[in-house]
Amino acid sequence: MAIDPNSSLYQLTGGLRPGRGNAIPPARDVAALPVFNISFYNQRGNLISGWLALSAPHAPVVILTHGTPGNRIDMVSRAAFLFDHGYNVLLFDFQSYGESQGAFSTLGMVESEDIIASITYLRSLPDTDDSKIGVLGLSMGATAAVLAASRTSDILALVAESCPVDATRVPGDVPNDQVRTADKELVEDVYDVDITQARPIDVVNRLAGRTAVFFINGDNDSETPLAGMYQLYKTAGKPKQYWVVPGAGHAQSFAMSPDDYVSRIDAFFDTYLKNVA
Repeated sequence: MAIDPNSSLYQLTGGLRPGRGNAIPPARDVAALPVFNISFYNQRGNLISGWLALSAPHAPVVILTHGTPGNRIDMVSRAAFLFDHGYNVLLFDFQSYGESQGAFSTLGMVESEDIIASITYLRSLPDTDDSKIGVLGLSMGATAAVLAASRTSDILALVAESCPVDATRVPGDVPNDQVRTADKELVEDVYDVDITQARPIDVVNRLAGRTAVFFINGDNDSETPLAGMYQLYKTAGKPKQYWVVPGAGHAQSFAMSPDDYVSRIDAFFDTYLKNVA
C-alpha cells in the first residue's frame, strides 16, 4: 500500500517510522562478543537480520529484543554479559528496524511474530536445536516478547524490562487518541493486524506455569510508569518476580545499576534455563 507522504494519515503515523537506529557495524568489529551474521524470514516473508554468538553447543539461548527507536546494537552490552555467563545469545533487528526488511513499526504486534520466527530458526541449527530458550525484551521488545510467549510454550523464561501495559498508550510513541486511531488504520491496512491488541496486560496471565517472567522497571519512568509494572505483575501467574530500580528512567535500569542488573538477570536465567532438567 503506497501512502501519500503529504496525507494526514502519513503525518500522524510518524511514530511508526522512528528510523532504523544506529548503523550496524560488521560482525567482526563487534568487540564485546564473537557474533556472526544470521538471517531468517518471518511469516510475512520479510528477511530479518541479526547476530548469533555461541558460548557452547546446546547451551541455553537468550534472545534479546530491542525497543523503539533502536535495533540490535542497543542490546549488545546485555548480550555480552549473558554470553560471558555461558549463554548462547541471539540479537536481531525487528522488521522495519536496522537491516531487516519491513515497512514500519507495529509496536510489538508483528514484532512478536519475528520472535517466534527466530525460535524456529534456532530449532533449525544443530548447535541450538534442543536448547532451552529465554528472552530479554526492552520496552517494545518486552511487549513483543510477552505477546510471543502467550502464543508459544518454547519461551521458558522472560525478562520484561520497561514493559507497557498497553503499547498504544506509551506517550513517546503514541501521544494522543488521534494518533492512535491513525496508527490503527495504517497497520490494519498494511499488516492486517489490530495494533490496539498490543496489550501485554491482556495476555500475560497465559504465561502462568510455563514461562517464568521477571518484570524490571525504574521508578522514574514516564513512558512505562511503575504502576503499570505492578499491574502486570499482579495479573501474571507464577513463577514471577519483579525489581524496581531506584532513579531509573525508561529502559535505563542497566545503565543505572549495572552490577545489580547483571547479577539478577544471570540468577533468573540460571534458575529457569540452566538449573532445570
